Amino acid sequence: MFDIPLVAEETGSVESLISYLHRCAYHHAVSTSQFIEYLHREINKVAVRKAPVKASQSIDLSSLLIASRHTDRYVGIVHKLTGRDISNSTLIKLNQFVTQPRREVHKKHRWCPECFRAFQELGQEPYLKLIWSFAEVTHCPHHRTPLVDRCSRCGRLQHFIGRTAPLDICHNKKCRADLAFRNGISAKDLLPSWFHQGEDLLRLLEKLVNDQSDGAEYFWDAPFVNHWEERIFRHSEFQEGLRESINHFSLRCADPEFDKAYKFFWSNKERRHQVWGDDPISLKTLRALAFYADTGIYDVLMGNMMKGAKPLKLTSYHLMPSGLAKIKQRKPQNHEQNLGKLSRFLSRRPALPLKEVARKCELSVGYIKYRFPVLAEKIISRHQEHLRKLSIDKHRLATRAALAYFNHEAYADNPKSRKQALIALSADTGLSKMYLKPAIQNAYSHYMQSS
Repeated sequence: MFDIPLVAEETGSVESLISYLHRCAYHHAVSTSQFIEYLHREINKVAVRKAPVKASQSIDLSSLLIASRHTDRYVGIVHKLTGRDISNSTLIKLNQFVTQPRREVHKKHRWCPECFRAFQELGQEPYLKLIWSFAEVTHCPHHRTPLVDRCSRCGRLQHFIGRTAPLDICHNKKCRADLAFRNGISAKDLLPSWFHQGEDLLRLLEKLVNDQSDGAEYFWDAPFVNHWEERIFRHSEFQEGLRESINHFSLRCADPEFDKAYKFFWSNKERRHQVWGDDPISLKTLRALAFYADTGIYDVLMGNMMKGAKPLKLTSYHLMPSGLAKIKQRKPQNHEQNLGKLSRFLSRRPALPLKEVARKCELSVGYIKYRFPVLAEKIISRHQEHLRKLSIDKHRLATRAALAYFNHEAYADNPKSRKQALIALSADTGLSKMYLKPAIQNAYSHYMQSS
């Protein structure tokens, strides 16, 4: 494997792991899927496991950025093969102090067309920045333009698995549009220069990638010796520093000028339990603490919340950014109405899978299985029966087409070989090899016996 450097490794604009794996595949002249399969073969050579690790063709975006088995395996094997530590391309370090980091990651691949345009003009290889993966970041921190997740020409989402084109080119083979192009933008779409959104996260990433403390160090050889799921830390300074900052914050809450900050955290049960209870802190609450202290998130984590803070009386006049002040309230479900929505899909054709039914009804699969288990089983069994009948129809179509190729006058001039039959019938029927090959073999055997 080539030793490919991580782009912007020591800055807040550091490259994400998804982008790094794709660039590695591109430099090795293979698709991302093939490169991941290669990594898994190398993993199976050195890892101590009873069963081999299989490459997934449907990896979730957040699974490659937070601490998970996929992240550990890829970061570990790259370190084993090349000696390069690419942990800064992930949000692994968030797991040391933030609960449920998966919520902080956006589910789609997004990019800034203006950044892609700058890469092209500078002759730099395009890459995806890790800062773009934060769900809270909707605009580019540098250009303050909205991030996009679809091609401006064909309107398709950009996928990671199976991709062969460069990251600034649409993966759709019929399109191949330049992703640095934007359809249009108005003044109201731009983020004002005074608006607080992703700058604090950008500074946090810059601090984390340059952090050399023992609390952020991994032993990447450990997963190969023990288990992939065990991540070893020497110790975490972040937990101790965060506890010290919260103690300082609690002492300052007695000041009248700090009353607004105190009410903000005390008025909500979730925030209150995170700051003064035993609940793990979320990234949003951590950002709010740094905002009211008028300091950086990293200073809060290192216990320097009040040492680097500006006069706190000024922060009482600042407006809390809407993204931090907003509390997500769980929408109450109308179970009777949801039952009616789901029941309609029991008679629709074709039968849809449960995941698609849940998406169309704007419900979660877990909610349907928990609240309506019998209905969920009916939807699943109905879809499985639909797939079974569809498979039988395709086998019958393949059989008729294969018999026609070797016996019908329409194919009289075609060479009577299995290879030529597969080429011709693939174009005529649109069926895959899984259906055509067995049918062609049987038809060819009968043809040879009769002739």
